[in-house]
Amino acid sequence: MARELEMPVVTLYGWIRRGWLKSQSVKGQRVAYADRKELARLRKLRQQQLRFRPATRTQGKNA
Repeated sequence: MARELEMPVVTLYGWIRRGWLKSQSVKGQRVAYADRKELARLRKLRQQQLRFRPATRTQGKNA
């Protein structure tokens, strides 16, 4: 799913913790699942996250 949504796996785990993504435990591992409609919703969520991401600092504190 991370590949499909073009995002890091760790972000998916964060979404699972927040309840934004459905998952279940299978043999001790988390398995996320989504139908086409849910994937479309998750893509929109991902785009919103990228749009509102805070700028990163490129210079040191004293620059």
